[in-house]
Amino acid sequence: MSIFTNLFDLVVSKDQANVPYISFTDEQQLDALKKDNPQAIFMPSKDKILFWGTDSLSNNGYLRIAKNEDVYLLLNVLAHSLLEQFFKSTDIKISKKNYIYKISLFAQDISKNRYQGIRLHRAFHIHFTPYHANSSLRLGFTVSSSIVGNITLSKQDFESYKIPSDDLLHNKETGEIFATTDAIYRLANHYNYSSQIKREFDTQNSIQREYEEINGFIESYFRNSFSKFLLPDELRVNAINEIVYHENSQQADYKVNVIPKPESYFYNGNYPKKENSFPQRRKINFNKPFTYDAFENKSINITVIFPKSCYQDVRSFFASVQSELLETFKMKKDNLKFSTIQIDSFALKDYQKVLSSIKNTDLVIVVVEQAHKALIPRESPYYFCKAEFIKRGINTQEVQIQQMQQFLMDKKSQVSNYTDHNIALNIYAKLGGMAWTIKPYQQKNELVIGIGATTNKDGQPILGLTSIFRGDGKYLLGKTSSVTNMVDYREKLEEVISTTIENSITDGILNTDKPIYLIFHIFKPAGKDNEIEALDRVIKRFSKYSFKYAFVHIGENHNYRFFTYEENAPPSLTSRNVLSQNKRGTLIKVTPTRGFLGLRSKSSTFFKIDIHRKSNFVDLEYIAEQIYQFAEMSHTSYNKQGTPITIKYPRLMAGFVEKFKEGDLIYLEEVTMPDHSLWFI
Repeated sequence: MSIFTNLFDLVVSKDQANVPYISFTDEQQLDALKKDNPQAIFMPSKDKILFWGTDSLSNNGYLRIAKNEDVYLLLNVLAHSLLEQFFKSTDIKISKKNYIYKISLFAQDISKNRYQGIRLHRAFHIHFTPYHANSSLRLGFTVSSSIVGNITLSKQDFESYKIPSDDLLHNKETGEIFATTDAIYRLANHYNYSSQIKREFDTQNSIQREYEEINGFIESYFRNSFSKFLLPDELRVNAINEIVYHENSQQADYKVNVIPKPESYFYNGNYPKKENSFPQRRKINFNKPFTYDAFENKSINITVIFPKSCYQDVRSFFASVQSELLETFKMKKDNLKFSTIQIDSFALKDYQKVLSSIKNTDLVIVVVEQAHKALIPRESPYYFCKAEFIKRGINTQEVQIQQMQQFLMDKKSQVSNYTDHNIALNIYAKLGGMAWTIKPYQQKNELVIGIGATTNKDGQPILGLTSIFRGDGKYLLGKTSSVTNMVDYREKLEEVISTTIENSITDGILNTDKPIYLIFHIFKPAGKDNEIEALDRVIKRFSKYSFKYAFVHIGENHNYRFFTYEENAPPSLTSRNVLSQNKRGTLIKVTPTRGFLGLRSKSSTFFKIDIHRKSNFVDLEYIAEQIYQFAEMSHTSYNKQGTPITIKYPRLMAGFVEKFKEGDLIYLEEVTMPDHSLWFI
């Protein structure tokens, strides 16, 4: 197996350049220089403006830029030269965010005007970065591709066509609706092309298409333009070469291997035989769920709220769900009681009328309709009911009536539909059940602490504090808090970790005679004043114990992409379908503390794993295996999950908190549900 990357080696004629400069005064000076010298390139750098491409300006001196002394400044010079062509085009928009350039090609609607109110365009994202190969420092850049939507209808148009839009991001002055996923599918549902546009996105974002588009872009705009690039001091670009990783390579700069699929185990530690290729659901049925004992003699009361007009559909659907709970999850019929509450309609006021009458229940199932998804949180029956019952420590499960009706139609037509299976799995998890877990590769005396996040509609982070798991994947607790600043964040993190350690020692989960491992799975790079400071304080609290710890940043917001191909069929720009799907569990180790882990076979994006230098436990292979294990344990669905639950669960929790705040639905400072309850899935 070999893996093409989107990292390109930038081969230049020499490793240094002397660049003239003038002293920087202000932005007006820079703008004037660009206007008066349109043929030249100007690049601000601290107190200087570097320039090249003109002899008509007097300079204040020359700045020597050498690769081994200031590689990022040399890369910036190259970036300005290679990207200058895009600034001069009227059909191309170029912008920059967090060191990544975004180049949007607006000349053509790649969907060929098939979707009313929406145009789709191809964008490329370029990040200039140094890297090491054969123990030497090299110059390079990564290129990824995406689809950019452009909604041609204004907010006024939405209102005229009676399309809900108050909750969509928009420019209040111009009325422009921003092309978020919600906005695109709001239009798609209104004009009945949601399935077509989803297929369009799947095609345009496929591994094969992305590879072809990236290489076509490199060929058209870079490899065919070497002679046109304007560079200082006779510097030249000689070649742009693609980087390839090989599975059995002897090079010391990287290592590629495929981690074996984690083994699931069930009740009493039962492992299916290696040759057992049954789906996960059948394995649960055969072996019994992992937490079978907890439910063997437990009485469960479930309440279902639904409009009376849906009685027959609800009755038929939940008969299948009940059957699934009894047959697959081994609940006893005498211990499982469904109660129903019928309301007049799908209007919020009808749900509100009955909430106070619901008591002594373990789970409330709220039947809603698809149109509720377009409602803002304060008008949504689902969010309102969920917030009200969370205040009372009761779980809820949403089911759309359209899902039930589709399931019943498919069942009648003998078409495969597994909605009842997934709903039953969700119910079991929300009742505190764990259908299966994963056999650790190495049993350690550890806690895994997942810290995830979501953002509110203004782009501000809302932090999920936190999900904590045993080393074998058993979910211990989830605690979500809305934080106002990083001091608040650090203090709440310290408290929840300390409390969990105390409880885990008391419950016998942690053995204090051995080193205690604390592995942090974090959605962002660990901060010395945040996660690291919090752990320092925790360790001081428990100074008589020995701790090993790792701060692991698990991120997707990077610009690296990976494309697997078979050795006998290398990709080309003209042939199609020669790329294999990326193998789930592929690990590319590029340094002892950095690697890339593939968890989605149909995606070129791998998770970037970075172990912080303050960690005293550094084992990239072990941590990658652990992340893979946690991606096999999601109880949201039987489908393979592309995100480890250590990141996914806190993100889901934080998302609900923000929705509650947005709709003024819950006034609790923090959301805390009973331990082991996956209330947020």
